[in-house]
Amino acid sequence: MIKFVNPYTFLPLPKKVKREPPHMHDGSGASDQILYTGKFEVEWQLKSPLLLPENAEEEGWMRVVKENTAEITVPGSSVKGAMRSLHEAMFMGCMSVLDLDYTPVYREAAIKGQRAMKSDSDWRIGIVEEVESSGKPISMRVTEKEANTIWVNAEGLRKVAEKKGKIPQTGDIIRFHTKDTRSKKKNGRKKISKPESFIRYNDGILENLTDQDYVVIISDGGTRKSDKDWYWACKKIGPNTKSLTIDENAWKNFLIKVDGTEDKRREKNKKNDSGNDGRLEVRKNAEVIGKRIVQNGIFKKGDTIWVKVDDKSKKIIDLSYSTIWRRVAKKENGDVMKMSDLFEDLDVIPCDPNEKKGVCLSCSIFGAVGPKNEKGADGLGYAGHVRFGSLELVERLKKTGVEIIYDTVMPLSAPRPSNGQFYMENPGSDDLGPKPTEPQYKNEETTSHWDRRDIKNLGRKPAGRKFYWNHDPLRLHKTYRKYSGQIRYEERIHYKGYEGANPKMVSRRPIVLAKDDVILKGEVTFDQLTSAQLISLRYILDPVSLREAFNIKGANNSVIRLGGGKPLGFGAAVPKIKNSKVTQSRNRYISCDSEIKDTSNETCDTNRDRILGAIINNEDDFVKILRRRIVCDEDKDDLINNITMMIRIMDLEALGVDRNYVSYPPNATWDKYGTKEFHESYNFFSETQGAARSEKDNRRKENSRNKRDKRNKKNKRYWGKWMPLPVLEPLEYPDWQENRHILRWYKND
Repeated sequence: MIKFVNPYTFLPLPKKVKREPPHMHDGSGASDQILYTGKFEVEWQLKSPLLLPENAEEEGWMRVVKENTAEITVPGSSVKGAMRSLHEAMFMGCMSVLDLDYTPVYREAAIKGQRAMKSDSDWRIGIVEEVESSGKPISMRVTEKEANTIWVNAEGLRKVAEKKGKIPQTGDIIRFHTKDTRSKKKNGRKKISKPESFIRYNDGILENLTDQDYVVIISDGGTRKSDKDWYWACKKIGPNTKSLTIDENAWKNFLIKVDGTEDKRREKNKKNDSGNDGRLEVRKNAEVIGKRIVQNGIFKKGDTIWVKVDDKSKKIIDLSYSTIWRRVAKKENGDVMKMSDLFEDLDVIPCDPNEKKGVCLSCSIFGAVGPKNEKGADGLGYAGHVRFGSLELVERLKKTGVEIIYDTVMPLSAPRPSNGQFYMENPGSDDLGPKPTEPQYKNEETTSHWDRRDIKNLGRKPAGRKFYWNHDPLRLHKTYRKYSGQIRYEERIHYKGYEGANPKMVSRRPIVLAKDDVILKGEVTFDQLTSAQLISLRYILDPVSLREAFNIKGANNSVIRLGGGKPLGFGAAVPKIKNSKVTQSRNRYISCDSEIKDTSNETCDTNRDRILGAIINNEDDFVKILRRRIVCDEDKDDLINNITMMIRIMDLEALGVDRNYVSYPPNATWDKYGTKEFHESYNFFSETQGAARSEKDNRRKENSRNKRDKRNKKNKRYWGKWMPLPVLEPLEYPDWQENRHILRWYKND
């Protein structure tokens, strides 16, 4: 058994978002409400190290004072983004940054590798002949429809190419001995040890082709074993093959699939190491054996890719970089599934300030942007009423700076909301519905895919707003290693890059060490805020006061996360308002007596209620004011339950001793922490995603199960094993310390 706490959890979405027409920035439209203008001076005390960008100096995050010492600045835009997300979650606002056009992409089932078989003659190989300046192919020469796929030995091809001083690459033309092409297939594949000859056509100009010419597609090592022979697919590209154009929808879907590739990610991070020819080296045991094209959706003449041809329309209707690649999620009618389909019955989509119903409380404070028009231009927006200044070190630290270190940090990739196993509400493991149909298990559909959202008519919805648990990135893990047959004890820091990690994904970053005296300060200014707006802003800048107002039990360690590395525990900081200055907007140019501010001999803690009470005309029921603006249908429990869950997520000690188990799904026991084996999270998802199985496959799986799980033989789990995240519940202390967030994985169960 391997137990762990996934780095993130979800705050359930509200049943309904209350929207009201916003008032104008000159105060009009506010009815008889009193509006307020002023500022808060806020101090932020670091509770965990702050992870800065790789290029922190160039981007203005730090100025080196001396070796391992720097002056720190957190841009106001970064602070505002974090505070807006918190405000939307805390006060049941919309999801303003939700990308409704996002389309999930999944790795194809292994059976899709049949595109390289003669039985699937719709799939062929296409060579780019003409291309637009953007890199979009205009036309492609496609291989013969009935042509067999020949698998050429990678080493054999390399040796023949080397005789001409070349390294094999995707798009090369090769010829085989006739007797080899007539040889029998083995295991459904025709394999040839080496070609007869090797040709490289320059610039994609295909002239003088013969009936003996085959085009090769070279793919990366992937899951191939280094101690086995590698084979690459070839198809006949004779003189009579035709040029075809690409269907527009097919191209759009292709670009969606490309956007999530590793090559595209490296390109965005400026870490693409392709040469001048736009090719990437393919290595086997550190030796270069070929070159493949970069999977970034940009082509040039001579580039080669798998294409699916519709004989009726004479167009290319799908594209793939390899025999098993990626697919977009689709609805039952065949249309591409988007994020908007997942949220179609929910009321949390981004506010549109142009609509009569208005905007949520968060958008009324921070601003809102209308949806794009048909031409792609942004719609009319509503400007925010609040501005966040940059955070800087307090005066006593400005001249000396604070301690920083430079260290390698574990790989951090982009979120993958397409993983419905964690990002969607899920039924229990025993409620997966009837056994899958033949098309479902042949395509290896899984319950974790968006396409399978209606299991047993449960109508699965998004799990909620994503937040990361708080834990210590500097914590040590006990690790045992073998050296020369001897087992040695080691300790590894949690955030460090692990052995065997892709060096292109491990980054060296500046880290601000969190000490008791590391405090940043910043100014928050606001203009023309209503009572509800001001109170909510006040609470997120001093979350302890919010817990006190709602009488929620718990510790006083409510933190907000700044900077990068949130999955690793970086950037926890406690905000606290130190000074405030508030003026009734209508009187600010008339009388200074309207100003409400802290006194110099009182702390903000003791003065807090007096200030807020004065703002709202001595009415002390701040909770009532918030409920009136936020909650629909006067369901009082909705707001307090929501805040209770959010306070739990923000609590620095919410996980108790379980904070030592925070990790993406491990593949080994914790004594192997820091090894490649431990961090191979993909094994967890491949084994627990609930892949559909036939009755035959199910019997095989059940017969191999551990005796501990004999009862499952009767259950016949045709949807396989799966493991969704636990549901966050509005529990108060001490119930929060229960291990409800712990996941237990029985490998190969």
